[in-house]
Amino acid sequence: MFTIECSTSVAQEGRSQLASGLRFFRHPESSFLTIGRSSAQPTPPLTHSPKRSTRSTSLNTPLGFFKDDSSVSRPVQAHQLTRRLSQFQLGSFVDQAASETSSPSQSTSLEKILHPVPESDTSDPSKYAPLNTSKVPDVVESISQLSPFQPFGIVESMLGSKPPPASIVQSPPVSAMQTLRVIKYLRPGYLWDFWLADHSQYGKVVLKLVYLPNYPCNRPDYDDYVPPEEVITEALKEESLYLGPLTKLQGELVPKYYGLYHSIPGSYHIAILLEHAGHAIGPGEVDLDEEWQEKLYSAYQRLHRHGVVHRDVSTRHILIDDQERIRLVSFRRSDQKDLKDEDDVGTLMDEAIIVRTRIGPESLDEIDCDSLPAAYYSDLENPESFLQELRDVANAPWPDWVIEHNRRLVDLRLPPSDDINWEEYM
Repeated sequence: MFTIECSTSVAQEGRSQLASGLRFFRHPESSFLTIGRSSAQPTPPLTHSPKRSTRSTSLNTPLGFFKDDSSVSRPVQAHQLTRRLSQFQLGSFVDQAASETSSPSQSTSLEKILHPVPESDTSDPSKYAPLNTSKVPDVVESISQLSPFQPFGIVESMLGSKPPPASIVQSPPVSAMQTLRVIKYLRPGYLWDFWLADHSQYGKVVLKLVYLPNYPCNRPDYDDYVPPEEVITEALKEESLYLGPLTKLQGELVPKYYGLYHSIPGSYHIAILLEHAGHAIGPGEVDLDEEWQEKLYSAYQRLHRHGVVHRDVSTRHILIDDQERIRLVSFRRSDQKDLKDEDDVGTLMDEAIIVRTRIGPESLDEIDCDSLPAAYYSDLENPESFLQELRDVANAPWPDWVIEHNRRLVDLRLPPSDDINWEEYM
């Protein structure tokens, strides 16, 4: 949760109706949790332990410990173990007389050790139910009393699979309202406005913001119309990718994801916080040398190997960070694919070709399925059969309707398809 700080001149830019003092809380449907590192102290060495050392509970009895012990250390029998536990109660000494009139709490402790309750026993869950540490984080972002929503766990149904381990996020605990100082307006998007900001905990971030009463694609006559009630669906889909297949790529190939929020009161704003991951190589066309071409192709191959098709290949969505790494953004239209499904692999390979021809730029005549890395299809059951099918499709003759279409284009003095030697049909 955070409070906006911005100057009047900055707040007037964009379409987001920003204002200092606007407060944001984690959205109740978000699966993002802020995980803190454990505050538990390491166990001190024995010489520095603040507690007095207790007697051994080893099954080998020390010399002369009980009256009936022999002069040689020997294994303790079951009845002797019972006697010892009743006498010492896990290290707290009581004499023989006291053990005969042990308190109810001591008997209970003894019973727990001698007759442990199995995990399946639900007679008293509060005492015996084990903690599931894989789902219970050390620190969960607190929700202010100003928010009507209470803390909740990760919703697995959002991801379609189990959520990533809590150690992935590793953020310091957030226990109070943070400050987000908005620095400048970056640019408008089809759905989101983008702002550069400085977060009091995360540092430099990008604030993606939608003001529900006024955003550009809220027009039913648009092909890509997004009604107000579906804006949160769009945001949750993007979150599911960041918390799912993109989890291990955060901070390297894609920005770190810092959560989904809404404004209180009113919920007029929907916000996503992302790491500021660099500057775009676009807009417009770029001329990449061989080194940067290889970096770009490797970046998309890595994305594709994680089963994600970008579906928004543009120089505006390809960034270069301070370490001269390619970073990819804008996953609103992205989908997850199966690397063992031929149709899905074909979709990923098509996008790899688009990257080479649209951004590279390389000629389409020089790119085919055999020019792409084998890593794209290595997980298929029969990679060679798959490649041969692609070759057959590429070498198949054009259908009659395509030839006729290009003839009409030539008659109108328009360029036909680059893939047809149209002079044969003049």
